[in-house]
Amino acid sequence: MVGEKQRCACRPTRSTFFPGKGASCEPAKRICRGCPVRAECLSHALEHGENDGIWGATSPRQRRALAQYRHTHPEHARRGRETLRSGRAA
Repeated sequence: MVGEKQRCACRPTRSTFFPGKGASCEPAKRICRGCPVRAECLSHALEHGENDGIWGATSPRQRRALAQYRHTHPEHARRGRETLRSGRAA
């Protein structure tokens, strides 16, 4: 993740990625959707159990759902990462 931090789109606007309770996470997600390291960021968040903030255009609730799905359907985990990296997922 160290090399990816230099290329991430969120680098200059980190505070946007930790909205307060009840605040919209859409501004952060819009930035993430165009980020060249979105897949790596999301993968990092899932692998390290990041419970706060927006990572790879996902909210904490979305990441919990993804982690649960990956746990119960490991055969789909790799295909999901490949789809995200190819840009076919939005």
